[in-house]
Amino acid sequence: MDPKTSRDEVEAAPRGRGPLPLLTFAILALLGLAVFSSKKGRPMKPAPDLLRLAFPPGAAVTEHDATQAQVFEPDWWLDVRPLEPDQVDNGLRAYRAMRAPLPPFLEEILHGADGSTIHRLVQRHGDPAEVVRIEYFISFDGDWISAHAGSRDLDRPLDPAPIDAMVRALRLEPQSRPDREVPPAWRAYQRDRRPGSPIAKFVLSMPPAPVLIGDPQALLLDHGLPTDEDFDRGGRKITPEVIEFYTKDDPISIRVDVLLDDPPPGAVGEPVFAAPLRIVDAIAMTCGFDEAEPPQVAIPSGEYDLNIAVVNRGVEDEGMLTDAERFARDDLERYEFRLTPRTSEP
Repeated sequence: MDPKTSRDEVEAAPRGRGPLPLLTFAILALLGLAVFSSKKGRPMKPAPDLLRLAFPPGAAVTEHDATQAQVFEPDWWLDVRPLEPDQVDNGLRAYRAMRAPLPPFLEEILHGADGSTIHRLVQRHGDPAEVVRIEYFISFDGDWISAHAGSRDLDRPLDPAPIDAMVRALRLEPQSRPDREVPPAWRAYQRDRRPGSPIAKFVLSMPPAPVLIGDPQALLLDHGLPTDEDFDRGGRKITPEVIEFYTKDDPISIRVDVLLDDPPPGAVGEPVFAAPLRIVDAIAMTCGFDEAEPPQVAIPSGEYDLNIAVVNRGVEDEGMLTDAERFARDDLERYEFRLTPRTSEP
């Protein structure tokens, strides 16, 4: 990675659903607080359904639903989210207020082909200055969306021209179009997986939080804070249905493979944590700030031993892969979750 775009200076986007830089996590948290505050005072116009959003023909859309859309072109990616109107001022204020040591965002007003108003904020860094990130706040006659863009090659600067062209070509239609939906890669993998392969693969973006695994309804509850002893053990069993584990090193995202009824891993991978886990129909995973709907996989109910190991530790691709591309790269770092039915009660 080129020092001009090091993570200490300009946060690179994590590989995973919603490639969100750590800075963007903070901005989204601020926007969430703004929504909570404003809703107490007066009615809010809802955020638009993103299935109303039409991309130009030929756009490489890798995910598209009512709450998020992603485009991965050969040299750059674009992540799109809907906004409520009161979120816009707070988001713009946060980017406009950016100060050293991070480079500032320079704002310009653009106009889309259908009359949309686009606030484009460009972050440049280095000598000579090169574009490293672009943020967009886009109004379609009062319906707002945000989009942020980054380079798929972290050693190369962004060329704003093709990204601006796509953003200007976006249209927000009056009605939602369910036929536009493109499922996330983890859903597509489970739909199409071959016999003998892991039953699920996920990519989780990594804010500064542990990974929770277990009952989908219980994951988002308050589980308290881990102790130093928990970190030393690599994880903790919170309830019979919920386990928390801590990644090695400091990844910005992780790939997780879930394996069922496989033999013990033996010498494959570095052990991270092990504990019994009770499963009722399915397990989900979240990093606490990662998903409104945590990714999950159906598993027969019962008592299991869960063994977590990291394989190819520290081996990462220097570029920005889609989730589907990352699923195919067994030469890169991944976490294996091996579930074995227990022969007796824990």
